[in-house]
Amino acid sequence: MKQDERTGAPDPADAADLAEFIRALERLRLWAGGPSLRALAKRVGPLLRPPQPVSHTTVADVFKPDRRRLDPDLVLAVVRALGAGEADAARWRAACTRVHADARACGPVGVLRQLPADLATFTGRERELAWLVRHFASGAAVVSTIDGPAGIGKTQLALHAAHHLVRAGRCADVQLYVDLRGCDPEHPPADPSTVLGMFLRQLEVPAHRVPTVPAERAALFRERMHGKRAVVVLDDAATATQVRDLLPASPTCLVLITSRHELTGLEGVAPHRLGAFTEEEALLLLTRVVGASRVAAEHEAAERIVQACGYAPGAVSAVAARLRSRPAWRLADLDRRLSRPPTGDRPTPAHRAVGMA
Repeated sequence: MKQDERTGAPDPADAADLAEFIRALERLRLWAGGPSLRALAKRVGPLLRPPQPVSHTTVADVFKPDRRRLDPDLVLAVVRALGAGEADAARWRAACTRVHADARACGPVGVLRQLPADLATFTGRERELAWLVRHFASGAAVVSTIDGPAGIGKTQLALHAAHHLVRAGRCADVQLYVDLRGCDPEHPPADPSTVLGMFLRQLEVPAHRVPTVPAERAALFRERMHGKRAVVVLDDAATATQVRDLLPASPTCLVLITSRHELTGLEGVAPHRLGAFTEEEALLLLTRVVGASRVAAEHEAAERIVQACGYAPGAVSAVAARLRSRPAWRLADLDRRLSRPPTGDRPTPAHRAVGMA
């Protein structure tokens, strides 16, 4: 851990994750003479905005190494109570913000089986799943891209295929997943160097050994993944550049990339363009969520509903969830609602999945 050259106090700038940041806080407390938690709580309260009493147990929570998030205002007050000046306190706040952002982007450290759950209602895609499994089994490709518009089921197919491969014993050692936020309207795309840093920590590389140079991180990631029976799901990629350094080089590692765009800049991959469901698949999904008896009782209304959804899995799932949560609704009632002209300028199938855009 770095130290401030002027004061000798710990510097949080090189904390690789939240756990290391909390350890730096504990070192700062020792540097300040190791005040008791009760004494520290009495100093912290007046430094909060607005000033307020703080219990020693609240202050103790700040130093627990298994915390998943911290209150930045409380951290700042603790740092000031331990003798940090304004400039030092600003560095602690910046470091606190950074480690929280990294944790949100890439998930918890030390987890090698990260795949989100496979949907119990996963429907159809038999041809697409067979195509992916065949390509991976042949050794012709270890990287496959699944692209298509929003709501078409790219993520669900990638996760279902990954779970299928794990159950078959093909990727039993490591399963990594990351949401790259390529089309997230509220957050910027994930930085590949940050993702590599978190992958390396999850692969049990000590934080102090994680390189700072992106190219070196990529090289170490390839080294750590070599020979492992692994699957890596890179979800919602923005560009080929974003994922290029996240690809293991070992033929034992399989990679599934989803994107709304064709990632033509990647070489040696097996691309697949995902389309809408057939009517039969869309009706089967509606039936699995809503119930066979309701769909059978109003089969024609069910057909019109999935048609209004454009047979897009995302829209059908949203409509089905709405029906399941309203058991008193008849399918014909929803069909009539969907037959009304939409109020929005750019409605998607089933009026933004019954949001009635």
